[in-house]
Formats: sequence, structure tokens, C-alpha cells
Amino acid sequence: MIGRVLISIGFLLIPCYGDAQLFVGLTGDFGNRVHTTPDPPGDLFKRPIALSPGVIVLVETRIHSNWHVHYGAGAGILGYNIKILPYDTLPGYHNNTHESFPSYTTFYFNGVIGVGKRFPLKNGRFVELNFGGGLTYYTNYTEEGGLGKSRSVSLFEYEMSRKNGSPKGFLEGSIQTNLTNRIRMGLHYRYHINPALTGSYNFDQARSSGQLSLTHRTLGILFLVRISSVRKE
Repeated sequence: MIGRVLISIGFLLIPCYGDAQLFVGLTGDFGNRVHTTPDPPGDLFKRPIALSPGVIVLVETRIHSNWHVHYGAGAGILGYNIKILPYDTLPGYHNNTHESFPSYTTFYFNGVIGVGKRFPLKNGRFVELNFGGGLTYYTNYTEEGGLGKSRSVSLFEYEMSRKNGSPKGFLEGSIQTNLTNRIRMGLHYRYHINPALTGSYNFDQARSSGQLSLTHRTLGILFLVRISSVRKE
């Protein structure tokens, strides 16, 4: 359903002038480490990199020689993960190693605009550098939280939710190359400025508590397929 809506938006975005191409694609982003304030004592937290999958619709319009502007929309899932490391003073806790709290209940929708330059290579191949920015809106399917126990003793609990309902600004850069006349692959980096989620944590036995925050900052793989184009007469 989301994919159909984005493709429809893409067709509406194609201008009636210039050379334009419409792409649809998939993204696989890695990052989104949860930050703590203050840091828990020792190594109570382990914050592994999480995957955030998404879809994107992008319009690319040539403006001069090998220069172009691009704009589009995307949607995806903001993933993160928290792991509890063993706490030495709790008898028996080592029998329940590395309690995990992965979350994939936050969805995002964004719009992006930017510029890029193409560098031709041999045999019709090229490398393209793109820079831009945009806004991301987040929504939670459920308010997220977790509770860890060992022998009915509460070890750890946390809660995370949207910081507020306002969109978050981001900067983005990518490098792409064409595999065929219609297919491109590349890498992109997205840097959001403000946190998307905030919350709190509490280690009962360690007597440690504090604040949690998650800022959407990821390095990802980009896969694009051209489905339409408009050529200037």
C-alpha cells in the first residue's frame, strides 16, 4: 500500500520540462545506536547497530550538462536494539546472558531534495555524487518499553517514545553507479540533527538510572530501478 502511494506521488512529481527520470527503490540502513545520559557504570549496556529497512521514490531532473536536481519521498522502519550485559553482583544472572530488546515499532516518512553531479566512465558507466537534505516525520505503532528479570528479580526496565510530533531535519549524501541502463546501486549516509525518540532506563540492582535518546543516523545500501523518464524535445 505504501509503495503504491509513493509511486503515485513520484508520477505527480515528474516535471513537464527538462530531462527527468523516475526511480523506485529499496534502502537498507545500518546505525541508530541508543545513547544514554549519564552512561551506566561498567558495561551494563550494549548498543548494537540496528537495521532500518525502507522504500523510496525519487525524481532526477537534469539542469545543466552532468548536473541535476533530485527530489522525492520515502518511508521505512526506524529500528534499534538494546542489550543488557551480565551484572556481576547478581547471583545466577550469568545463566540469562545478554537480554535483548530490539524494536521495530517506529515508522518514518520523509521528503528529500538535493543536487548531484555525474562523472562519466567507460562503456556507458558513470559514478554520481549527490548531496541534499529534508524532513522526517515519525510515528509509533506502540509505545515501546521492556523489562528484564532473573529469578523473579527485576534487573532492568526502559521506555522509549517519540520526542514530539514535529518533523526532524536531516542532511544526506550518496554515491551511486549504474549496473544497467535502468538499475543503480550505491551507498548513502543520512544524518538527522535532533533525536527522534527519547525515554529513560533503570537498573534496579545496579542502582543506576538515566535518560535514553535515539537520533536517526545511518549508513545504508541503496537500490534503484528506473520505471519512467521524460526527455526534453
